[in-house]
Amino acid sequence: MDYVNVMTYDFHFYTTYLPMTGFNAPLYKSANESGYFATLNTNWSIPYWQSKGMPKEKIVIGLPTYGHSFT
Repeated sequence: MDYVNVMTYDFHFYTTYLPMTGFNAPLYKSANESGYFATLNTNWSIPYWQSKGMPKEKIVIGLPTYGHSFT
């Protein structure tokens, strides 16, 4: 494999079964996140790929160039 694109966005978005919002592409977890929600960030995702054997020089991080709004 030449590289893998890790898309680090849309971690938090509003749905009917999970009615909460947060940063679209957080670098770190927020202070009030725990359990599964503490894994929804770039700082957790990239080391996870590395722990599964992906060399860091083959990881390409995808960042969003857009935002979401909620009313």
